[in-house]
Order: sequence, then structure tokens, then C-alpha cells
Amino acid sequence: MKKNIIFTFLFAAFLGLGFGQAQNKNKGAQMDQKLTPEQKAQKAADRLEKKLTLTPDQKTKVYDLTLSKINKTRETRGKDSKDKKSQGEAFKTIRREYNADMNEILTPEQEVKWEQLKTEAKARRVEKKNGTGQKDNNTDDPEKDLDLELE
Repeated sequence: MKKNIIFTFLFAAFLGLGFGQAQNKNKGAQMDQKLTPEQKAQKAADRLEKKLTLTPDQKTKVYDLTLSKINKTRETRGKDSKDKKSQGEAFKTIRREYNADMNEILTPEQEVKWEQLKTEAKARRVEKKNGTGQKDNNTDDPEKDLDLELE
């Protein structure tokens, strides 16, 4: 009888811990979804200012560019969502324009760092998609720093 009570108690304790962990995993994603486009653009500009040592003028331009990208992405997502192929092409076009405009804003040294950060972010996405990456709550995540997935 005592074994059953102890086993039940331990099982309930571990089950409770598991649910707590699952709820905390999505907390960051939920917070990003509640941000306005302006807040997301500001967050991205702040992160890139630190990573790429942007000047105040560059930061303003990055903010404007990022806000434009977020709004274009939202518009595209709001359109006929059944046509995934054309939507995907539109997203690629938005990304290409964003990257080209970013390269016009950045100095050659910053461009090199920008490309390096994008490469690291892509590698992390691939690892995460394949299930080989370790998910941590590190705020220095290049994917988040670059806001490559703004929407």
C-alpha cells in the first residue's frame, strides 16, 4: 500500500514538472507574437546595433527597413493563404530586397559580420528542424538577433 502511495506521489510530481517545462518553452514565442510591428522593428534594430555596432543613422535606417519588411510580410500573409507557392515566392522576394537594402546601409566590415550572422542563424534553423540542435534560452541566438523570421 505504501509503495502505491509513494509511486503515485512521485508520478504526479514528475508529471507536474513536465507540464511546467512545456509551458515555459513557448513563452518567448508568445511574447514576440504580441509585439506590434513597431516594437518588433525596434527590437531588431536594437539587437543589430549591438551585434554590428551600428551608428545612430544606420540604426534608424535598419528600423525603417525592418518595419517595412514586417508590414510587407503581414500583407502577404493576409492575402490568399491557399496559394502557398506564390506566397512563398513573395516572401523570398521580400527577403532578397531586405538583404540587398541592408547591404546598402552597412559598411563592408559590417556586411561581412551580417553574412556570418545569417549563416549561423541558418545553421541553427537546420539543426532545430532536424532535431539535432540543443534548444536553450540563450538571448544571443543569431536567429532572434537578426529577426530573420520577423513574422
